[in-house]
Amino acid sequence: MYFLECSDSDYTLSKSWEKIKHETHPKVDYMNSVCVKPWGYEFLIFQNKSIGIWFLNITSGNRTSLHCHYNKDTKIIVLSGSMRLELINEEVMTINEMESVYIPREKFHSIGSFSPNTYIMEIEVYNDNVDFSDKNDLLRITDIYKRRDNKYDSSIDLSHELEKYGYFYLHSGFKHCFKDVEIDVGNMNMNADYNILLDGKIVVNETILAPGSFISNQNVKHLNDESLILTLKNKGSCMNHKIIYTEEQLRTVVKNLKNIVLTSGCFDIVHVGHIQHLIQAKNDGDVLMVCMSSDEQIKKIKGDTRPINTYLDRINLFKMIGCVDYIMMYNEVNNDTEETLGSIMRIVDPSLWVKGSDYTIEKIREKHPYLRNIKIYPNIPNRSTTSIIEKITNLKS
Repeated sequence: MYFLECSDSDYTLSKSWEKIKHETHPKVDYMNSVCVKPWGYEFLIFQNKSIGIWFLNITSGNRTSLHCHYNKDTKIIVLSGSMRLELINEEVMTINEMESVYIPREKFHSIGSFSPNTYIMEIEVYNDNVDFSDKNDLLRITDIYKRRDNKYDSSIDLSHELEKYGYFYLHSGFKHCFKDVEIDVGNMNMNADYNILLDGKIVVNETILAPGSFISNQNVKHLNDESLILTLKNKGSCMNHKIIYTEEQLRTVVKNLKNIVLTSGCFDIVHVGHIQHLIQAKNDGDVLMVCMSSDEQIKKIKGDTRPINTYLDRINLFKMIGCVDYIMMYNEVNNDTEETLGSIMRIVDPSLWVKGSDYTIEKIREKHPYLRNIKIYPNIPNRSTTSIIEKITNLKS
């Protein structure tokens, strides 16, 4: 879990809102409804006098206001996709699938989506001032949708088309599979990614845990028979961490990496030549990053019958290749100058750029003179997507 702390700037700004912070709000019942927002939608999936849990969908390129809550701490778990987290100092972080972040009250933050859709579970842990999910305990300071006040109710459209949004509510015995995430309410599962106390109290290593706590130890004692535990399990999530969706996300990833080897290609039908080059590339550095051509780009280069395998299929295959650390799909705006690829190269600034022997160092440097080091790997004769397609075509004829 990522733990955020309030900085001086968070605290100084929030002090100017003392009057708003002491307002009280009536309880609003959000059960059996969906709150449609400019950035997506959310609905309440659990509530008691200690915590509230919301399910959020944020669509690509959208984000919430930069805001804080003053009556609750927040724990966010990304169920699917890649979340964009922005802080008050304009720092941007990537929170990947089945990763979590703790945001204390009065910490200004904005959440958004790098991926086409990001699905989030948001756990509110109330302080002593509230005993329900008060959505109006927020202070907005910037908002791309130009909402002018800090009232939650004025920024939503309430929908009761529950099936349209996949509405669900947590209760004892609840079992649900969302995307690849198994969601269960019942007993602890030490093989799960998360065990979260919903209700009751338990003791772990002589420490009493309250609702909203993450449980990571087998030595658990229940203080009553009413303990309710939520488990979340998705063992394939780490492979999805390899996918980079935008140049902004790419910047957040590469700032913590060294000795990156970068390459690009269509990788339409993966064959032994591809795999050999990828293994060589990984051996020549610490991190291997692959730029994968979009379907539209391949069609322009190879013709209307290509690609054979769509971008989604190619990504899902590549994320399972062990020597590949990151994959980024890009759509080249100009195949002659390779401007889009060049932008990626400048952001990554790789230690080494590698290609197969159908390229030359001289030709690569004509388009990309800023590359530090270039290496050409020899191709395996008669091993290419084109030769595979020709072989299959000849078999059919």
